[in-house]
Amino acid sequence: MIKYLLKILSLTLVFSCVTTTFLLFIIQSMRPLTHNRMRCDMSGIVYGIGIGIIMFLTIGLAPIFLNLNKKVRESSFYSLTSFFFIPFIITIISIFYMGDILESIKEYSVMFIPFFSILTYFFLKFRKSKFINSKK
Repeated sequence: MIKYLLKILSLTLVFSCVTTTFLLFIIQSMRPLTHNRMRCDMSGIVYGIGIGIIMFLTIGLAPIFLNLNKKVRESSFYSLTSFFFIPFIITIISIFYMGDILESIKEYSVMFIPFFSILTYFFLKFRKSKFINSKK
C-alpha cells in the first residue's frame, strides 16, 4: 500500500505540473502583442510560481500516509481529510499572499484547478480500491 500511495503522490505531481504549465502557456500566448509582458525580462516567472505552488501542494499531501492506519482508511471523513486538508490550507494561504503578485485570476486559478481535479480523481480511485474493500 505504501507503493500505491507513493504512486498517487508522484502521478499527482507530474500530471499537475504538466497540465499547469500547458494551461499557463495557453493563457500567456492568448495575450495581445502590446501587453506589458513583451517588455519584461521576467515574463516566464509565472511558470516557476506555478510549479513551485504545485510542489508545495504535493508536499502537503504527506498525510495521505495516515491511510496506512486501518481507522483512517475505513473512515471516509478521515481519509478525505488526509488527502485534502493541508493542500486546501496551502491554497488559502497562497491566495492571501500571492493575490497581488499575479495580475490575472485566470493565471492564478490555473495553478490550483488541475492539482485538485487530479487529486480528486485519485481519491475516488483510492476509495474504490482493493485496500478499502478487502480490509473491512
